[in-house]
Amino acid sequence: MHMNVPQLMFELIFAQINIILWGRATGKTEGPMARFTLRNIFTMPRSNGFLIGTTYEQLLTRTLPPLFAAWEKFGYRENEHFWVGKAPPAKLKIQKAYRSPLKNDTYIQWFNGSGVYLVSQDRPGSINGVRTQWGAGDEAKLLNHEKLKDEALLTMAGYADVFGHLSNYLSLLFCSDMPNTSKGNWLFDYKELMDPEIIEGILQCQVKMMELRDLMAKTSPSNHFKLQKEYNKFDGYCNELRKNTVYCSYASTLDNIHALGIEPIKNFKRSLTDLVFQLSVLNNRILAVENGFYGLLNEDEHGYDAVNYDYVDLLERQPGQTLVKDCRWDADLDRNQPLDIACDYNNAINSVVVGQRRGRQYRFLNSLYVERPLVLKDCVKRFCEYYKHMHTRHVNYYFDHTAVARTASTNLSFADEWKLELERNGWTVTMHYLGQASSHMSRYRLWELAFSGDNRVSKFIYNKTNCKAWQISCQQAGIVRSGDKFSKDKSSEKKSSGVPPAEATHISEAGDCLWWGTQRRKVQNNYGFVDTQVM
Repeated sequence: MHMNVPQLMFELIFAQINIILWGRATGKTEGPMARFTLRNIFTMPRSNGFLIGTTYEQLLTRTLPPLFAAWEKFGYRENEHFWVGKAPPAKLKIQKAYRSPLKNDTYIQWFNGSGVYLVSQDRPGSINGVRTQWGAGDEAKLLNHEKLKDEALLTMAGYADVFGHLSNYLSLLFCSDMPNTSKGNWLFDYKELMDPEIIEGILQCQVKMMELRDLMAKTSPSNHFKLQKEYNKFDGYCNELRKNTVYCSYASTLDNIHALGIEPIKNFKRSLTDLVFQLSVLNNRILAVENGFYGLLNEDEHGYDAVNYDYVDLLERQPGQTLVKDCRWDADLDRNQPLDIACDYNNAINSVVVGQRRGRQYRFLNSLYVERPLVLKDCVKRFCEYYKHMHTRHVNYYFDHTAVARTASTNLSFADEWKLELERNGWTVTMHYLGQASSHMSRYRLWELAFSGDNRVSKFIYNKTNCKAWQISCQQAGIVRSGDKFSKDKSSEKKSSGVPPAEATHISEAGDCLWWGTQRRKVQNNYGFVDTQVM
């Protein structure tokens, strides 16, 4: 199987601890993740490993499908060589791991007895009482490092008498593209632990082993035994050098250009923001906009995960099937209560942010959008599809003057069209007209109250999985200053900016409208910054 240079280097070095920070389309899954998992599964039969993600949803929808596809390229197929979430047929008489779970709900069992636990950080205790001999994490920049140390890494022990001589016993692999917030800084700390001399020693052993393999292919049978003995000696050296060794690999998409060709790179350049292109393609280390319009927004403080495992655990996934998510996956949703929505309307993108009040909390539950050639009614359709299992089909629709202009062709405003399409899909709608859109200064200060936990407004939190598009839109929104006043930098919305609409400030505008609409009456007029004309 063809490998690019970063993949080949990983395969040769294969240290005990591996940190892989590569750009898009560099082959993180087909290379390191697939090869690391398979090597551990087959060199340590009847061992256990773990695959960890921030949520089980991430594992089901983003990590496992490409990993299974990569395993299949190596000849290993689901329900033939491994079984996910279930035990293999009893008639096959497949042995279990030395220490196997009583239930296989979140477990992959292989035909040689090896197993892989599927671990999610939002599910407390999902790996309690387990012993593992290796571990791997995808999208590692999103992992909570403290939880990782206190939970999954503490399981790594056991069966040293069986596997302890192997360098991949207690081995780790963490893959990600370049972190852009301080949350992922722990991945960079491993760079200080990498010893270039040991890495060079491993590579020198590999060169010698390649030379010996070439000689064995050409030599007579009588000389083969001697060469094999020499080969085994260097293989042993390599094994010892790998133990306790850290390898950090940084690579950009350009490292795979010979396989991809230039066109995908050009497409990335055209379709991604400069920031995302620098991070995800060129793999440059850049932190998100600091002191921006939403500068106090903090994923760890304000974000949360909320997967409804009572529902997700009952899903029966078929081999090759992509699971389609809907509102039943969401544990933070009260399906008996109305939904609050606010929208942004644009020729390039239509978006909606969905919220719900729960006691003193106000939660942003979701952000949904469609891009051209899809139009507003397609955005409504996406909303209705996602929330079709609501018990109460009622929305409180918050909108300002930007939604009431009527088009010449239909004589309908954006607000009219949203209401009409919702009602066609069986929803009832309460319209909340906010008048003139609030000023940027007022929005900024109202968000400042939210992010600082001020009790003059509801306690703000958001579903960081569902609201990822809203979060990205906010994190890249800068500030334009004019004297002692400032406004949100919305230049990314211009076509000439080259910023994809889904990453521009459009979706943050919908969030502004929803937060303003639901909180404006909580703030007393005498605080001076509230646009009282829209009260």
